[in-house]
Amino acid sequence: MDLKEALQLLEFDNENHWTSDGLPVVAVVSEILDRTVTRKEITEADPSFTRATLAPKDESVEAPEASEEELEERPDPRELLETADRELAVLEAELKTLQGRVRDKVAERQELDRQVTEEYDFKTDQDRRMAHIRAGNERRHKLALERQALLKTIDPKVLAQVQAPIDQAARTRKGQQHKVPPRIFNQTE
Repeated sequence: MDLKEALQLLEFDNENHWTSDGLPVVAVVSEILDRTVTRKEITEADPSFTRATLAPKDESVEAPEASEEELEERPDPRELLETADRELAVLEAELKTLQGRVRDKVAERQELDRQVTEEYDFKTDQDRRMAHIRAGNERRHKLALERQALLKTIDPKVLAQVQAPIDQAARTRKGQQHKVPPRIFNQTE
């Protein structure tokens, strides 16, 4: 038996006879011939031989004709096309929404990355300390603005009537009325 005949004895459906590239396994061909064979010998015997050359040929089988009932049950292709168009429009709208969300998230991430770089990308220890001082100053300034805005909403007359518990206790200590001036809160503007 020659090498070409041995190749024809390989089984198309047997995974053990073929490599992942669709070439015959050398050990299987050697076993069929009962002698050692190399890949080069196999290639020289039939350069175009692969698993695909042994594939069974498709024999055309005629489809049975559909009955009238089956034809009536089949949906109209135009209706299917319209349904597909509607579904496609919905999916495209969802895609646009998701693309917008992705753009927003990318922009948010870039801004956060810029902030982190500004805040934590220090060249020296002094830069780190100065950044810490700046961040503290910014926090204090923000709190001062919030306090000022809050104090503007409060009537000073109402503040003059409010007494701290310690002031109330001092006025009525042991039943004596002490003249303690009420505390007046300063408004800084």
